[in-house]
Amino acid sequence: MTTCENTRAHLDAFRDGELDAERCETLRKHLAGCEACLQQAERDDAFEQQIRAAADDWTASDELWQRIRKTSHAARPPARSLRVLPAIAAGLLVALGAVVSLLSLERDQAEPGDSVATALVNEFHTFVVSQRDLDFSDERPGPIRNWFGSKVDFRVPLPVRTREFRLAGGRLCNMLDQRIVSYMYRIDDAWVSLYIMKSTDKTTNRPPGLEQVLRGYGTISWQADGLLHTLVGDVDRNRLREIARALYLPQSVKSGPVPVSPDRIAAIQRSVAIRLALAG
Repeated sequence: MTTCENTRAHLDAFRDGELDAERCETLRKHLAGCEACLQQAERDDAFEQQIRAAADDWTASDELWQRIRKTSHAARPPARSLRVLPAIAAGLLVALGAVVSLLSLERDQAEPGDSVATALVNEFHTFVVSQRDLDFSDERPGPIRNWFGSKVDFRVPLPVRTREFRLAGGRLCNMLDQRIVSYMYRIDDAWVSLYIMKSTDKTTNRPPGLEQVLRGYGTISWQADGLLHTLVGDVDRNRLREIARALYLPQSVKSGPVPVSPDRIAAIQRSVAIRLALAG
């Protein structure tokens, strides 16, 4: 059995935490260097998340339960044929699984997700799983922003650093037809990324402080100065809101007198809306 075959054979056990520490470390190293196996792990994880989401959101109707009972009763064999009961039970489980999958697919088609947030979450998940190094490691805001320099075609805001939210460095992400800044924070032994990109037609009309949960990761996004900021992290919702407030407010507070223009009024209104949404 090749290394890739061995890795894929143990992906389920790895995801469920059933392997010992040595085997887990071996799989992590392989996934970090093998794009094919990493993509397989991504597909398996996405499928499992889809099934879990469908099971959480869907409740069988009384009519469906009646149909299942009728089917089970009609298929019940005489006493002398009890050996086929396991096969019938397995068939019913497969049928129920198909119902859940179809309902999940129908739901996804009826309610398409946020393609931008989905792409950012997938990128973040790949980084976490692969345990890749940061493109630039530093805890000082200035050098991190300077590192991006001419790598992106927009003015990069200075990253915020607090005692509670440790700034760890940055990553340059190429996706969604542009280069995206990722400020990386280490919080409670978990990674949190603040993605910063140019606003697009897909993002200009989104409500301020938009919160979503995708693939188990929380996201909060807001816009400022023509840029879309999206916070993605493996922390609970309240914690993510605290981080968003800490990262957003320094960008919205300006010192000194500011002329009251229509654009300024609109900016203040957006700022208030975002703060209210994050505080909700």
